[in-house]
Amino acid sequence: MKKVIALKVAAAVCVFSFTALTLTACRTMRFKIENITMIELVDGTTGNRIDIVDPGWIEALTHPFNNNEFKKGESSKNQAGWSYWLKFYQGDKLTTSIFIHGRDGNRISYHDYFYDTNDGVIDTHIYRELLFYVPVTQSN
Repeated sequence: MKKVIALKVAAAVCVFSFTALTLTACRTMRFKIENITMIELVDGTTGNRIDIVDPGWIEALTHPFNNNEFKKGESSKNQAGWSYWLKFYQGDKLTTSIFIHGRDGNRISYHDYFYDTNDGVIDTHIYRELLFYVPVTQSN
């Protein structure tokens, strides 16, 4: 009888541990943004946009996403407004789209959910510099 109870307790602990690990893993993510040929950067305040094709700038803009861990938060479906919008292209194909919320760069929205950076913030200073110093085209 004691062995049966011990086995049931051990099984319950294993199931609980597996569930906890699975839920934790599903709540964090890392991006794998690769082979990008162009990034469209849009300012959420002014509507100004630029297309970035320089490989050095593309690396600088993808690096924070590929090298940070993001913790999943609540739904962003009914949220209006964002600070920056980055659209990543491979040739003519849009591969992913990320919204930056707030000028401090620690919150993004992706696939209808908010994510906060675990390992640091995304330096949005570079976005302001690119939008200010590079000739800008207006979005319609």
